[in-house]
Amino acid sequence: MTSCVRVLSIQALDSFSSILLVSPNGKKTLVNCGDGCQRIFLEFGQKVSTVDRICLTHLGHETIGGLPGMILTSSDVIKQATEKSKSMLKSKISSGGGGVVVQKQQGKQRQPPPPGPGLTIVGPNGTQKFLRSLRHFMRRDSFRIEVQEGAYNQSATKCGKGDIKNSNHTDDDSSFLVQSIAAYTTKSDNSTTDSTIIQSKKLLSFLFTTPPIAGKFLIEKAKALGIPKGPLYRRLKAGETITFPNPSSSDKTVTVESHQVVEPSSPGVVVAVLCYPSLDVLNQLQKSNEMKQFQRQEQQQQGKDNITTDDQNHDKRPVLELIVHMTSREIFESNTCSTWRKSYYGSCVRHLFVRTETATGIDRVVTPPCDDSESLMSPFHSAHSGAQLRSMVCPYIEREETTKDEESNVVYAVPLLEYVLLPRPKRGFQNGDACNQHRKELKNDAQVLLNTSGCLDRANQLLENDRVDNKSHCTGGEILFTGTGSAVPCKHRNVSGIYVRMENGNSMLLDTGEGTIGQLLRAKQQQKHRGIGEESLATVLKNIKAVWISHPHADHHLGIIRLLEERKRLVSDSDPIVLIAPPNLLYFLKEYELIEPRVVGSYMFLDCRTLTTNSNNDRKTSPKHHETLALQRLKDDLGIHSCTSIPVAHCAHSFAVVFHGTAFGSLAYSGDCRPSENFAKIAYNADLLIHEATFANGLEADAVVKRHCTVGEALRIATKMNAKTTVLTHFSQRYPKIPELDFDNALSLPSGMKVIPAFDFMVITPTNIASAAMLTPALQLLYPDDSDDAMGDDTMEKSEAQAALEVPGLFAQSELL
Repeated sequence: MTSCVRVLSIQALDSFSSILLVSPNGKKTLVNCGDGCQRIFLEFGQKVSTVDRICLTHLGHETIGGLPGMILTSSDVIKQATEKSKSMLKSKISSGGGGVVVQKQQGKQRQPPPPGPGLTIVGPNGTQKFLRSLRHFMRRDSFRIEVQEGAYNQSATKCGKGDIKNSNHTDDDSSFLVQSIAAYTTKSDNSTTDSTIIQSKKLLSFLFTTPPIAGKFLIEKAKALGIPKGPLYRRLKAGETITFPNPSSSDKTVTVESHQVVEPSSPGVVVAVLCYPSLDVLNQLQKSNEMKQFQRQEQQQQGKDNITTDDQNHDKRPVLELIVHMTSREIFESNTCSTWRKSYYGSCVRHLFVRTETATGIDRVVTPPCDDSESLMSPFHSAHSGAQLRSMVCPYIEREETTKDEESNVVYAVPLLEYVLLPRPKRGFQNGDACNQHRKELKNDAQVLLNTSGCLDRANQLLENDRVDNKSHCTGGEILFTGTGSAVPCKHRNVSGIYVRMENGNSMLLDTGEGTIGQLLRAKQQQKHRGIGEESLATVLKNIKAVWISHPHADHHLGIIRLLEERKRLVSDSDPIVLIAPPNLLYFLKEYELIEPRVVGSYMFLDCRTLTTNSNNDRKTSPKHHETLALQRLKDDLGIHSCTSIPVAHCAHSFAVVFHGTAFGSLAYSGDCRPSENFAKIAYNADLLIHEATFANGLEADAVVKRHCTVGEALRIATKMNAKTTVLTHFSQRYPKIPELDFDNALSLPSGMKVIPAFDFMVITPTNIASAAMLTPALQLLYPDDSDDAMGDDTMEKSEAQAALEVPGLFAQSELL
């Protein structure tokens, strides 16, 4: 029976602090689920399906940015497992094996099936509103979600009359019990003369209590009493009294009570996870009854006199063993916090510092105060290998060195660090070097692949006569791919995101899947480190002037929350982002503003539907005043003098787009879609086409069913469009990292058309497009097939896809195609 507290991730440019509590039964509680959390699970081989509870310290992109994606993935994983179990059972019954007997009950009403697995989410007030707002773009009605808001004490709930009977949630006796501690951030209300203090954002901290810890079984005493090994041992451990034949006298029996061979049990231990972004919040926690009770335990352990009967009852209560401090380094190392921590030094309480920086300067959040700073390493070591081929096409992503600042009785968090709670003989911090070892293995694997794949020699051959200035894109146009995978993230491909910078330094994003901003900031940090570009990270965010969202699927826009919140800290209300998106996103953001006021005033919304044209290429409707202002800002900030959206066949409100006036000339982007003749017509002669190619050639049936394109279908649209350069992206996570460009023999590409398969962190500029196109054969050597790291599956069984295709008129949408 093992139980521990595990650091899942720490705050860096591409991750936010999160903690896993592993229960003795193997189930996990996740504390905070920030932007990019899914990918961190994948990075460290943690199973999403084992998480049955998520606790939120507050509401913001750093704690809930990854929650929608986590819900989608958890639901899909459980659904797949359930369907697989049903299929196996059905097969077993039909084959007549297994002795399965089905009996009909006469005269009895059919009982509803027991509730399926799901998630319990404990968070501050507003959690339920946030989850409800997700209905505008995602639904998982069959997935059970139980929400507990505000002050919550699970142990009190378990003891309450009828509470558990009426709940869909069944508590497991071997899981942690959770209790929340409420606190508030405060601010001065300057609208009043006396500057009264008003309550602002609600925060939660948590106490997690293990089940009672069974006493040690004294096997030597059991042997001395002549107790036979086997079931009797288990009964004694369970607290039973046993009777067995006396080995020395056949007509007599021996009775042994549990306490004779089992040490007394202890009431369990407590882990406190405290979130305090300010000294004022820390003061509230210090004064809370929930934390003061452990100070009383401390006094008893130090042998204080005059202990009352009520105090003695504390001996039977769980003991505080670990405090996890989620705060900034400045607050953690303050005299106030240090003095409070020292009040526990006489006991066995340990302290784990998990940095959660709240400073408005994004450039301060570069490296946490610990070794091996990043939580996500695989993407960057993959990019490190690619940089050996051509730094212009794949920027060198390297690790940021950090120093460790140790303090007595305090441990600084690193990913995979564990504090073992059970079994008790092993308790304490472990795996402190696991993250560093993981990084070394990745780096070594990348170097071995470079040396053995032949990609370097192939790249040198391909680029023998090509000479491009490696720093030419620091002042010119640039497209950086932050995510080139479909549906769900994997180790080497994040979900959709494209950064497009103009010659004046301003930029826009084409889709912003979860993790987009983290990928962008990490890449820009490394460009600056290598002397390519001089922008600060804050400037990078401030200079993003527009965002295009192609359709309302979650993998294309969940990163928008982080962008709006962090950019709003840096700019005034006079510089909102022009957000061009389907109406679903506006509905979601309007509800989210009620939860997180930082988003208010951070964007100027422009509905994709208003930018469509008729057969004469004229706008269907005259622009309204706010639309005119938004379009004028596109022209003033980005040089874009024309923006046309084209409805395409995917989900409701799906659009392709054509921009005229970018640093690359006319830029066409497909979003997710089936091949669209209308798109090819409106974007004819595009200078650059970025088109989805989810499926490999030969999987046309799957592409039709899921409303995506194969590589060949995307290239046919490029040919009809007469695009000068085509970049393929949005690849299924089940395929090689660099897909084969298996051109159809019947497909004749226009003379001079360049075709580039995109990968994460790839950078193309007006001057390096030819180099990027030539490097494809070398990159295919570098990135062999490795489909085991995907979290989902975009493919269907062939029979299923073919059966769907046989439904007459199912996919007849000529107005879109």
